[in-house]
Amino acid sequence: MEHDSAHLLEQYIIGKDQDKYQILETIYEESAEVECEINSTRITFPSNIVGNRDIAKILSADFNKKYEKIKTYYLSKNIRCNFKILEQLWLVVMKKIGNELTCVGTGYYNWKFRKNNNQIKIIKHKIYIHTMIELHDPESRQLKEIQETLEYPWVESHAAISVLKRFGNLSDITKYLIK
Repeated sequence: MEHDSAHLLEQYIIGKDQDKYQILETIYEESAEVECEINSTRITFPSNIVGNRDIAKILSADFNKKYEKIKTYYLSKNIRCNFKILEQLWLVVMKKIGNELTCVGTGYYNWKFRKNNNQIKIIKHKIYIHTMIELHDPESRQLKEIQETLEYPWVESHAAISVLKRFGNLSDITKYLIK
C-alpha cells in the first residue's frame, strides 16, 4: 500500500506541475471529489471539484495557464496509509505567468484512496492552502535558489525550513511549517 499511495502522490505532482492533465485523469476515480479550503486571497480554486476530468482540467490545464516553473514539494515521505493520508504538508514554488512575481505557498493535502480491480485510485482529496505569498522577483532569483536547493518532489520539512529561513519575506511560511 505504501508504494501504491506514494506512487499516486508522485503522479499527482507530475500531472499538476508539468501540465500533464491526462495523468490526473487516470489517478482519480471517475467520480472523485476535490475539496479546496483556501486561507489566502492570492490564489483561487473552486471549493469543490467533482469528476476526474474536471479535476484534471482545473488542477493541471487551467493552473498551468496562470503559473510556470511550478514545483510542488511533499514535506516528508513518511507515509503511513490505510487508504487514507491526513495532513500531508506541501510547499509550492512557482512563477506567475506574465509578470515578475514568484509565488510561494504552503498547506496540506488529505487523501482517500480505493482499490478496485487491483488498481488504487484517489476518490477524495482535500487541498488546504494556508498561505500563498507573492514576491517581486524580477529575475526569478529567489525561485531558482529555492528550487535548485530542495530535492524534488520529496523533501524533509526540516530541510525545506532551513532553506526558507534564508528569506525574511517567507517567515509566515516557515512559522506554519515549524508548528
